[in-house]
Amino acid sequence: SWPPKTQRFAFNGNKAGVPSLWTFSFQDKKAALFAESPAGLAGSVMMNGSISPDGSWLAYQSNETGTWEVYVQPIPATGAKYQITKGGTGSHHPLWSPNGRELFYVSYGSMFSVPIQTQPSFTIGYPVQLQIPEFVESPVNDRNSDITPDGKRFVVVFPPGQSAGGPRSAAQIQVVLNWFEELKQRMSRQ
Repeated sequence: SWPPKTQRFAFNGNKAGVPSLWTFSFQDKKAALFAESPAGLAGSVMMNGSISPDGSWLAYQSNETGTWEVYVQPIPATGAKYQITKGGTGSHHPLWSPNGRELFYVSYGSMFSVPIQTQPSFTIGYPVQLQIPEFVESPVNDRNSDITPDGKRFVVVFPPGQSAGGPRSAAQIQVVLNWFEELKQRMSRQ
């Protein structure tokens, strides 16, 4: 995750075999460990961090409760941790709205929005399911959705052969050979 106005981004890492969240500061030109998966919880993973637009908060997913849930911690880490989703919701891939007042996440093929207030104290609102039909998203893969900078639209990956709300057809893989040659030909025509 790399918000356009901040000077840092978050990424998944691995420290001595332990999955962890890292941040990279362009100002300091170095990576720093943000948080490790909780010790003593075998198979527990923290991943897919998303930095708030103001650079003050990191949302991420963790399976420390036995199922995927979304959490938020302040940057820099202070020990405070806010659990955004609860009750075995299988929630993953948090994404901040461009204005930082909503957090989006995926749960069982649906996208949800939850209002977030960070001042004067951290407050979590009630989640609302968004009207985006089922799309391709897996807790352990890269996020296949994003929000436009104006916060008005989402870009999502649908299963092969399915458009938003449309029927599914058989999956296809298209292989393009010599694509660089084709690109050069198309560019020379302009």
